[in-house]
Amino acid sequence: MGKSALVERLLAEVPARTLVLRGRCYEQESVPFGGVDSLIDALSEYLLGLEASDVDRLLAGGVSNIAKMFPVLSRVPLIAEQRVDGPILNPLTLRELAFRELVRVVSALSQSRTLVVYVDDLQWVDADSLALIRDVFLSSGVRCLFVATLRSDSALPPDIETFVESLETIDVPRLTGDESHALWRALGAAQDGALREEALREAGGHPLFLAELVRSARAGKLGVSATARLQDVLWERILERDPAEQRFLEMTALAGAPTPYAVVAVARRRRVLDAIGRAPRRAARARVARRRGALRGAVPRPRTRSRHGACARAG
Repeated sequence: MGKSALVERLLAEVPARTLVLRGRCYEQESVPFGGVDSLIDALSEYLLGLEASDVDRLLAGGVSNIAKMFPVLSRVPLIAEQRVDGPILNPLTLRELAFRELVRVVSALSQSRTLVVYVDDLQWVDADSLALIRDVFLSSGVRCLFVATLRSDSALPPDIETFVESLETIDVPRLTGDESHALWRALGAAQDGALREEALREAGGHPLFLAELVRSARAGKLGVSATARLQDVLWERILERDPAEQRFLEMTALAGAPTPYAVVAVARRRRVLDAIGRAPRRAARARVARRRGALRGAVPRPRTRSRHGACARAG
C-alpha cells in the first residue's frame, strides 16, 4: 500500500456528508492550474447536483469572475448567468477577483458540509495551483482538511519546500526487510531462495512494486519467462494483453500526463470510439498511473521512440 492508497483508505471512511475535492499533479504537465483542475471539476459537479436555491445561497456576494478563470464552472447555470464579459482584465487582477469569489463559495459550502481537499503528488504542483491551494483553502479561514501526498526522494523547488514546511507532515517510509518478507508471505508467494531475495531487493521496500513481483512469482513466471527485475515483470504484464491494449498502455506510460482519448486514438490509428472501447478498465489505468515511472523503463527503446513520435504527431 503506497501513500496514495493510504489516503484513499482514509477518505473511504470519512462521514457521509463529507465533500472531498481531489486534485492531482503530473510531472510533465505545465498547464496553469493543472494540479487543481479535477478539484474544480469536482466542485462544479457537486454544484450541479444541488437545488437552485442552495446554489444561490452559496453564490451570495456574486461570482462574476470565477468562470472566467475556471470555465468549467460555467456548467452551473447560476454561475454562467452571473458571468460578466467586459474588458479583458490584467491576469493578476482577474486571479485575485476569482480567488476572492471562490473563497466565498467554499467558505459557505464548508458551513454545511465537512470539506476535505486532497492533492496527490504535490511535488509536481504548478505555481498557479499552489497559489490557489494556499490563498483559497489554507490562509483564507475556510474550514477544511487539506491532505496531500508528496514524494520525498527528490529535491523540491524552493516555493514548494517552503509550503510543505508550513504543514504537518507524516513520513511513510519504505518497508523494512522484515516487513517486505512478511508482505511476501502474506500475499501468498511460494518462491524461496535466491530469486525471492533478488525480488525483495528489486522492490526496494516499495509495496506496490513488491506486489507486482509477488504476482509474477505466484503465476510461476518469476525466473522462468521473467527475471526478478521489475521492468521485466511489468513488460511481461503488458505482453499479456492484445496488441491494441499493449499500444495503449505503452503510450499512457510514456506520456507522463493525462492524454486525451483522441490523441491516443490518432496515434494508434484507430477511431476515437474504438479507442475508448478497447482501453483497459479504469482500475487498470489507475495502476498504470502509479507505476508509470517503472513502465517507461520497461518499454523497449525502439518502441519508446516510435510511440513518442506517434503521440507528438497526433497531438
